[in-house]
Amino acid sequence: MLFACSAYLSACTSPNPPKMAYQEFQLTNDPAGHCINSTQCWSPDDQWIVFDSRNTDAGIISAGTIAAVKVSDKEIKTLYNTRGQTNFGPGVGAVTWSPVANRVLFIHGIRNAGRDRPYGATRRTGVAIDMDRPCQPIWMDARDIDPPFTPGALRGGTHAHTWSGDGQWISFTYNDYLLEQAEKAGHDVKDLRTVGVMAPGKKVIVRNTNHFSKKDSPEKKVSPENKNPLENKNSLDDKTPPENNDSLEDNNGELFAFPIARVTENPAPGTDAIEKAFDECWIGRNGYHKADGAWQHRAIAFQGNLREKDGTRKTEIFVADIPDTVVTTAAAMPAQTDPTRRLPVPPGITQRRISFTEKGVSPVPRHWLRSTPDGALIGFLAADQQDTIQLFGISPNGGAARALTHNAFSITGPFNFSPDGKFVAYAGDNSIWITELAGGHTERVTARFGDEERPDGAVVWSNDGSMLCYNRRIRTGKEGFWQIFVLKRK
Repeated sequence: MLFACSAYLSACTSPNPPKMAYQEFQLTNDPAGHCINSTQCWSPDDQWIVFDSRNTDAGIISAGTIAAVKVSDKEIKTLYNTRGQTNFGPGVGAVTWSPVANRVLFIHGIRNAGRDRPYGATRRTGVAIDMDRPCQPIWMDARDIDPPFTPGALRGGTHAHTWSGDGQWISFTYNDYLLEQAEKAGHDVKDLRTVGVMAPGKKVIVRNTNHFSKKDSPEKKVSPENKNPLENKNSLDDKTPPENNDSLEDNNGELFAFPIARVTENPAPGTDAIEKAFDECWIGRNGYHKADGAWQHRAIAFQGNLREKDGTRKTEIFVADIPDTVVTTAAAMPAQTDPTRRLPVPPGITQRRISFTEKGVSPVPRHWLRSTPDGALIGFLAADQQDTIQLFGISPNGGAARALTHNAFSITGPFNFSPDGKFVAYAGDNSIWITELAGGHTERVTARFGDEERPDGAVVWSNDGSMLCYNRRIRTGKEGFWQIFVLKRK
């Protein structure tokens, strides 16, 4: 099916002449799920789109395939299949493509997943695949749940991986398995979602050679010589690399990982302390200009849940500025030994609140913050005075937020800025829309579909800005499947 914007000019929210003409074509057709991520799903040359085999947003637990589809001829190439996939995991999904290399990165559940260890927020890691070496996983963040913990390794699950503009660093949200278990055991600590990064320059080798086996669940077994229920060691071959043994929960990592957002169980009301950090973005392709004119090379904006003076929970926007020397600083920190204490944020990372909105950032629809390529603006969704979800923008230096859209309908999914920073694309009113940031001119660029076949999730620009991709559910027989659609500029 082909749809041109000119056929739907009456639906545009501005009386200005049309500026955007796109044609839609369906890229996948087979009766299976084809879930694209909220960002970075195009190959650097825009020839391929990467996806996972989910058919529902929450379906990573049973999804076992990462694949890519070629835009020119619809060829599908399988990049990775899990081993021993069940309804409890391992599970793969939320795949992104490096902006500079033919490498994709995705969530991977622990390899010994099962009924007692199902896929979950604390049981996942980031795995990469090179396009020319399919089915050969590269474990990006190290996992070590056996104290003393290895510097640069994590103790839980990473999620929603996003490449920095130069393709060297990776951001993620994080949940800590050991804190989750400590809370269950009655310790005064909680597994609070936070944000972290992986950085190059120091490969992480998990030093411990004792790991959990498939038959021994850390939730159930306590070693007689170890009274701490979070410590359970079972000997395995010291020469077996963790990432090559499917009985292990631990693995080495190509990159050095650490948290960058500070969270606390009991944030004081009326302060900028937060109990959850999530749904982040890199600021700018290469950073941003600070208020004093200095250039900040690496920084992340994220959503944080705080407490108003009356105790009401509210979501606002925070920025973490990351110094270039942070990996050296983090590597010099003493190894953690206490499984009931949170992994520390390395010294030198500054955290500050930049938004002070009336209603807070909108939790529905779920979305990730996005930055314009120059780093001058961070976009977020929030309700206007009529409780319509609009797109707003704010400087990473703070100040007043400004409305970027003024639609009569609510935006219904994650958004993305165009590579040149002039436009933003999103779904709403069962259609795809594009808004020009200078002046706010907005156009509907697809048909208005029925509820069953409406766009679902994010709209993602190609690297050259000439195409967009998104999911729509198309019925095959009695069942509907997420298919990938592309809008190509005419």
